Order: sequence, then C-alpha cells, then structure tokens
Amino acid sequence: MLWLMVGAFGVGLLLRATWRGADVLKGWVNRYLIWIGLPVFMLAALVSAGVSFRTYLPFVGAAVAMLLVVTVVCYLIVARLPLSPPVRGTIFLGSAYGNAAYVGIPVALALWGEAGAAYAALF
Repeated sequence: MLWLMVGAFGVGLLLRATWRGADVLKGWVNRYLIWIGLPVFMLAALVSAGVSFRTYLPFVGAAVAMLLVVTVVCYLIVARLPLSPPVRGTIFLGSAYGNAAYVGIPVALALWGEAGAAYAALF
C-alpha cells in the first residue's frame, strides 16, 4: 500500500512538472477524493471493522445531515462577504469537515478498539 501511495505521489509530481493540463486534473482529483473517495474509504473501514450496518447507519445519517446544514449556513454567510474564491473554499472545508484524525481517532482506538476508530472516522 505504501508503494502505491509513493507511486501516485510521484506520478502527480511528474504530471505537474511536465503537463499543462495538470491543474484541470488536480481539480478533478480533488473533487473525486472529497465527494467519493473519502466517504467510500470511511464506509469500507466500518465494514472491515465488523460493525453491523444497522449500528452505524444513524451515525452516517447524522453526519450527512450535519454536513448539509453546515454547508448551507456557511454558504449563506460566506456568499455575503467579499472574499476570494480560495478563501471561500478554505472556509467551507474548514467548517464542514471536522478533523478528528489527530486526537479523536487515536483516543477512540485506545478506548474502544477498531470499532471505535471506525466510528470516529465518520466525524
């Protein structure tokens, strides 16, 4: 798995240095990872942890509802402010996606094992 990640990183660097269409590809890959890749990865982690679908379905529903509400509220606020597109994007990502990786996932893993880390990965 590590070699695959290093290889993908190397291909990305090579494309960025040599291909003029790299910015278009970068935008497409970013959208794919945020909207498809990461959710699929999280659900796969839950399934591989052996947690029943009925057990984590309410958490997935709550996470989706929270994401939608925060995105709409953030849009209503940010759309009225004179901000550049990169700053708007940063505000959206920072407000809608929590970062539990540094503290939440290790604590959940220590307290509840792999099943707890799978739940923490949702939030």
